[in-house]
Amino acid sequence: PKTSKYRGVSWNKDLSKYRAMITMPNNVRLTIGFYVFERDAAIAYDKIAASIGKPTNILKKKLHDDKRD
Repeated sequence: PKTSKYRGVSWNKDLSKYRAMITMPNNVRLTIGFYVFERDAAIAYDKIAASIGKPTNILKKKLHDDKRD
């Protein structure tokens, strides 16, 4: 299967879309959604990850860049 360069994102062959998934603090795996674009799936993952204190993909760079302003 095709993998993604982003944490929490994988290629779903059956749907031909990227799947965003995260493991919640109670160890339940949550499918966030399916996306046409890999970056959209990564952003969806990041929003959930940031809210529960997990590392992010794209948002961490943006947050870091914003702190330098």
